[in-house]
Amino acid sequence: MLISNVCATCYCYLAVCHQQTFHPILRCSQISYFILRLILPNRTFPPTWRQLTLYLTTTIPELVLFQHLTSTGSPKREPTTGALLAPGEDLSQGGVTEWCFDVIYITWFCQVGSALVGEFVWWLYLSVCFHTRPRLKQSLVAHG
Repeated sequence: MLISNVCATCYCYLAVCHQQTFHPILRCSQISYFILRLILPNRTFPPTWRQLTLYLTTTIPELVLFQHLTSTGSPKREPTTGALLAPGEDLSQGGVTEWCFDVIYITWFCQVGSALVGEFVWWLYLSVCFHTRPRLKQSLVAHG
């Protein structure tokens, strides 16, 4: 019983630390897209409709995945007493959690990279499809 309480406390701590570290980086990535476009020469500000569409098309999944990771990694507590009901999932595990982080990291790179270098950096977002395909195939073969 003592070991399970210690593990639950560790998972809660990791989830809270990860969320506190991740949230400012998420905001910085989103804001830097517009700031870099504003201050760098030869960049359009405000972004064109195509650039804005690419930005929003990738930001929406980023925010959804961030919210998913936050909710699964956060401890669940009883509202009245504050007792720990569930410690939250381990965010260092592989599978879907790892894929969520990969998509978020690629989104950050594409947002900042397109503001710094150019619009062609958005093609890197296709690597999400290429990264997922072999894993999906492995999963289907293993279960089928």
